[in-house]
Amino acid sequence: MLGKDKQKYLASLQIKKKRKSEQKFIAEGTRSVLEGIKSDYRCEEIFVAGSNEEIDKILKIARKKKIKITEVKPAQLKKITNTIHPQNIAALFRIEETNFRYDDFLLVLDRISDPGNLGAIIRTADWFGIKNILIGCDSVDIFNPKVLRSTMGSIFHVNYKCVKNLANELKEMKKRNYRILLADLSGKPPEELDKTDEGKIALILSNEAHGVSDEVKSVAGENVAIPKFGDAESLNVSVAGGILIYELIKKIR
Repeated sequence: MLGKDKQKYLASLQIKKKRKSEQKFIAEGTRSVLEGIKSDYRCEEIFVAGSNEEIDKILKIARKKKIKITEVKPAQLKKITNTIHPQNIAALFRIEETNFRYDDFLLVLDRISDPGNLGAIIRTADWFGIKNILIGCDSVDIFNPKVLRSTMGSIFHVNYKCVKNLANELKEMKKRNYRILLADLSGKPPEELDKTDEGKIALILSNEAHGVSDEVKSVAGENVAIPKFGDAESLNVSVAGGILIYELIKKIR
């Protein structure tokens, strides 16, 4: 069972400051927990409030890996996950250093403030095989519970690097012959961009409401946009990102 002090501690990990100091986070739901225990992230404990075929599969893997399993009440699980329907399972993971690499295609995120958007972008990147994501520290915390839920386990498949000064990072990438593209309504459609022999692209996605920061905008070499045929004012950043990733990645793969 779960004691009150332990329950309070786990619930406190919903707060960014606490996650940072403890270097731990809670993942919830069968998909996220399964992908987490299969990954290189260290799982310290699994909390279970029910049973089904998917949960039994997870627990079988957990026992082989000697991961601690704790039975909890449904009400306790809701409190430590802050979710109405946590799917009867959650797990405590360590925040790990990831093997970030400067691949031929990098996704760069500037001031993404909505957790659902950030999670959807990470999931989309995972779908297209993009394993390395550069994130400005002005974006929402990558281990925010809503971000984690939106990734549907993809958080465990990608490498990330959070940087304080994204503009300076992009300047260094230019020296490495990266072509810096900014998703912006004023840009050219992907098919109209000149082809590059270098094959190294960094795509910047930014906040829908406020756009990219002036510092980052000054570094971007070119703007790229999705042609508009209807009356909608804008696209959700995760949707726009998915379309642009698909079109641009074809240029280097």
